[in-house]
Amino acid sequence: MAFFSQKKNTAVRAIHKESAKLNVGVYGDETGIVLAVHNTEKAMALSEKGTYVFRVSRYATKPQISSAIEKMYGIHVVGVRVVNVRGKTVVIGRNKGRTSDWRKAMITLRKGEVIKE
Repeated sequence: MAFFSQKKNTAVRAIHKESAKLNVGVYGDETGIVLAVHNTEKAMALSEKGTYVFRVSRYATKPQISSAIEKMYGIHVVGVRVVNVRGKTVVIGRNKGRTSDWRKAMITLRKGEVIKE
């Protein structure tokens, strides 16, 4: 029954792994949270209404995403919605694989504000 004792520390290890993957430094550097702007037809339609879509780190929380966007663009974030997108199964020849899971964040700005790229 020795293998059950290893499960006690798994929650603590998971928290340390998540914080390490975010690249959040001691000085509050949040460069690893927002990865890219997500450009699709639906995202472009939402941007006209004041909601912008970004690809973010899989381990980022809503407050971290909000503060990173505010620092990057100098705007005020009203709301953050987050969706975990599952990777797709891909078949190439006889090899079967899977694309990576990723996280999408929809950022709602204060009325009248626009992100200029």
